Amino acid sequence: MGLLDDAIREHLELKLRNGADPQQIELQEREALEPVTVDPALEPHYDEEPEYSQVPPDPAAVGYEEPASDVAPQETVEFDMRTVMDAPAEHGGPVEDEAHPGQGQLGLE
Repeated sequence: MGLLDDAIREHLELKLRNGADPQQIELQEREALEPVTVDPALEPHYDEEPEYSQVPPDPAAVGYEEPASDVAPQETVEFDMRTVMDAPAEHGGPVEDEAHPGQGQLGLE
């Protein structure tokens, strides 16, 4: 962590030069640079193997039922945007771009 430690020290040194409280800087330096100690009581214990089943349970055996649906499956229709772009609009035709006559509103023609 050499680069990170150096950057933290530089930052704290600049704060000290700009008039920060030396006691506050010392506290921040200790918090940032001292090694972290962990309370063993807070560490997780990995002594026991967790119990995992290799085979997922059968849905019917655990009482799972597929939810009923009132909606019948429908087929999707392929949609060709060229038919929409070429068709005249409800208001009387494609919108002309005044800056670029002969091109549609988005300049896709």
